[in-house]
Amino acid sequence: MEKTIDELLEEIKSITEQMEQGDLSLEEALKHYEMGIRLIRECSGQIDWAEKKIQIIQDGEREDD
Repeated sequence: MEKTIDELLEEIKSITEQMEQGDLSLEEALKHYEMGIRLIRECSGQIDWAEKKIQIIQDGEREDD
């Protein structure tokens, strides 16, 4: 099941906090960074989808005028 944008942002926040503590090894930090990038891309995809959906709705309303 796809995570909500709020869930994704919470995971990104958690990863960021862990990395900012500076207690991770280089390997762990790289894994966290990679996971953060993946989550950010997933958020971006959801935002793009929502923007397209809004545009379709707005275009439909214009046609009804």
